[in-house]
Amino acid sequence: MDRCRVGSAIFFPDDASLKAPSYLRVVWAMLVAGFLPISFIGELISTGTLMAFATVCAALIRLRVTMPAHKRPFRVPLWQVIAPLGITASLLLLGTMGWAAIGRIVAWQVVGALVLFISLRARRGLTPR
Repeated sequence: MDRCRVGSAIFFPDDASLKAPSYLRVVWAMLVAGFLPISFIGELISTGTLMAFATVCAALIRLRVTMPAHKRPFRVPLWQVIAPLGITASLLLLGTMGWAAIGRIVAWQVVGALVLFISLRARRGLTPR
């Protein structure tokens, strides 16, 4: 999933000989699963899935508007209706999860933006002026 290797290569590198996740990643997953309540883990997974679905729907709208003639490997029928409904449904479901879930969404979006900014800055060799 992480083709550009923004953060996972640093924190959880794959084992090159096995072409599989390293033991550190497996141990981390076991610790998280062992110490966090399953309801909390389920809520995190649901939150991430809904955010991903809303993001894909928004990206679909943007690409259809900005690049209408671009060749696509698949078609979405009635995308003008389906994509906005997908965004609306995802956001409504996220809203029913409570303020704690919304706070986690905002926090993870900020953390993700910071990781992306820092890694892109390091890759491009940009330095503050």
